[in-house]
Amino acid sequence: MNFRHFALCVTVCILSITHVQAARTNDNIMGTDRITVDQLSEFLIRNNPTIGRDHARRIAQLYDVECRAEGVRTIVAFAQMCHETGFLRFGNDVRPEQNNFCGFGAIGGGARGNYFPTMNAGIRAHVQHLKAYASRRKINQPCIDSRRKLIQLGSAKKVGKLSGRWAADMDYGKKILAIMQQIQAMDYKSFPAKKISQ
Repeated sequence: MNFRHFALCVTVCILSITHVQAARTNDNIMGTDRITVDQLSEFLIRNNPTIGRDHARRIAQLYDVECRAEGVRTIVAFAQMCHETGFLRFGNDVRPEQNNFCGFGAIGGGARGNYFPTMNAGIRAHVQHLKAYASRRKINQPCIDSRRKLIQLGSAKKVGKLSGRWAADMDYGKKILAIMQQIQAMDYKSFPAKKISQ
């Protein structure tokens, strides 16, 4: 192999790696994913083994349904929930019974934030609020997001743009992206294949 062939091979390898990394770090909020309900629930269980399997799957299923209804990427909303709740450990100002999965109204200093009557309502509000940041399109489900009118619609189309907007933390988007990458990188083959009726 001469130098030109070697240089060409190196260039192709670098371009391939860059393409794979770009695909893994796609931070569009709107869109679709190939991630499944089973993969999300297993990821949650692996990060918090105290969660019951049925509970983890129910939450994953609700996120999938609500995100599909609004055109929000399920992996983004789910990763954000994992970050905000400490993989459903909570422990900060928000309590599990609030069904508040994204820190609505929890601004620190003991402020508990919003309460929602059901898991479904809390997850719908989260997804609708995420869509409000990412798109100017109308929501498709009945509105539960009481804070929608407080933000500039479409002001954060990428996960990275949530930094300083959704939260004051300027690394907020990076933290959610890191969880998204963990979800995508996890080996799900070791888990038993169990399906949920959609």
